[in-house]
Amino acid sequence: EVVEAARAFARQLPGKDRVGVTLFADSVDLVQDLSTIREWILKAIDRYRASGGTALYDAMTVTVNRLRKAEGRTAIVLLTDGRDENNPGTGPGSVSTLPQVIEQLTATGTTVYAIGLGPKVD
Repeated sequence: EVVEAARAFARQLPGKDRVGVTLFADSVDLVQDLSTIREWILKAIDRYRASGGTALYDAMTVTVNRLRKAEGRTAIVLLTDGRDENNPGTGPGSVSTLPQVIEQLTATGTTVYAIGLGPKVD
């Protein structure tokens, strides 16, 4: 569902819009830098595999730091269950915290569109 939702979103964007892809589970990987080449974006999305924990706040930090260098309006489309947790679900999955992420988003003027996925959306 995540892959299909992300692919559908990327396909409908105007061709001039630059898109990047950050995948995250226990770790974070900026798998595709900002690009207008949809083929690259779709291939990056296809690399997604659900596994381990969720380093949600670290993923947001990596993404916002990349967007700091971008010109124009910036936005993050976040597909998540909304929980930042380690693999066993007993603690946080990130080193970054929610207040730090909010501060970074505010400082850069980045808008977040969060789309909750899964049976336990938080």
